[in-house]
Amino acid sequence: MTERPATPRLVGRRADVSGPGLSGAVTDLVADCAPDLDEALVVPDCHYPFHPSTGMVTNPDVVEALVEALAASADVTLALPDSEWVQNAPSMLGYEDVADRTGADTLALGEAETVERVVRTDDERHTVTVPAPLDERPVVAVPTLRADPDLAAAMVTVAEAATGSRATTDVVAASAVVDPDFVLLDGTYTYTGAPHRARFLVAGTDAPAVDRAVAPVAGLKPKQVPYLRPFGVGREAIEGLHAEDLAAELPHETTDPNGGEMPEIMGTGFRLYAKVTGDLVPPQFTGGSDD
Repeated sequence: MTERPATPRLVGRRADVSGPGLSGAVTDLVADCAPDLDEALVVPDCHYPFHPSTGMVTNPDVVEALVEALAASADVTLALPDSEWVQNAPSMLGYEDVADRTGADTLALGEAETVERVVRTDDERHTVTVPAPLDERPVVAVPTLRADPDLAAAMVTVAEAATGSRATTDVVAASAVVDPDFVLLDGTYTYTGAPHRARFLVAGTDAPAVDRAVAPVAGLKPKQVPYLRPFGVGREAIEGLHAEDLAAELPHETTDPNGGEMPEIMGTGFRLYAKVTGDLVPPQFTGGSDD
């Protein structure tokens, strides 16, 4: 594996949500921006089996295209975290099928051995326990972009996979320990107060830099994101995309930080997904008409 560049690079592309256009954009970004990897643990946001069109989880089509692009030169494993709410969430999202089609191995992070690491930030020591493979092997994070209402992007995806938590101290500590070698942020669908088919991707070699760059897309300044402060709140430009232009295209509706009802579009989307796949609908989505 080659060393990552000292200065983080961020590159963006417009992309379709599936098909050859998406695969081509992903392949281009990997060729343009990714470090040389002999192996890679690919970690998507699959914390809950929302339909990908909600923007609340990574689009599995992006992950599949990424696995295929990386597999040209690396041994690729899909590293799939547990969900604290729904058993087998990655399977419900179709990642077993992704593994079958691409030939990638899968790793259940919840079953892996763990290691304890100490991280020092702001003169405080934080102890974090993470799956050993995330500490020992090269990691490629594949987050979605969501603000609900706080930013959830690369560093939150890493923390949820490593610790099952998105508390600020856990995000800071887990991101420092895991430190992904490459990030491909999936903006094919986004959630910034409402779902949107945004059709973009952002690749980078530094997770905090990616999150700083996309925070304004989600309607936030980096200094408003607590977990970013220990890593700096300056903002890098995205080659090929303008964050302000993307932000102007997205809805920025107020969400309920105290956990109000889930927007109906999410329930409708998942019920449709469940009908197509035959998967069990989580209890949050069982109300309403059978549409």
